[in-house]
Amino acid sequence: MILVTDDLSASDSCRWNLQEPTPRNVARLLRRLDARHHTVVALRADEDKQLIIRGGAGQFVICARDGASRLFDLIGASSAQASTATVNVGGTREVLPSDRILDAQTALTCALTYLYTAERDPRFNWRQS
Repeated sequence: MILVTDDLSASDSCRWNLQEPTPRNVARLLRRLDARHHTVVALRADEDKQLIIRGGAGQFVICARDGASRLFDLIGASSAQASTATVNVGGTREVLPSDRILDAQTALTCALTYLYTAERDPRFNWRQS
C-alpha cells in the first residue's frame, strides 16, 4: 500500500509525496487537509485500485477505484439545507451534490478500513459513478 498526498506550490502545481502508510500517518495527513494548499490523500493498493479523499476543513469527498473503469463515490445523508456544496480540490472549486460531502470522522474511518483491507468500507453507501 502506498500513501500519496498533494501539496500545492505557489505556482499551483502539484507535488506528490509518498509517505509510510501507517494509521498514525493516515490520520495526520487527513488532519492536514485544509481545502486550500493540501487537498488530496490517496491510498493506492495498486495502479488500478485506490481510495481518494479530497477536500479538507471539515468537508471531504471520497471515491474509490476498483479496477481500470470501476469508480465509486461514497454517499452520505443528504443535507436539508442545501442541494449542492463547493469543495476546493487541487486549486479547483468543485460544486457537488451535498450527499457527497462527508465529515472528517467518515473520511478517517474509510481510510483506515482501506489501509487494512484494500477494500471499500461496507458499512457505508457506495454508488458507482
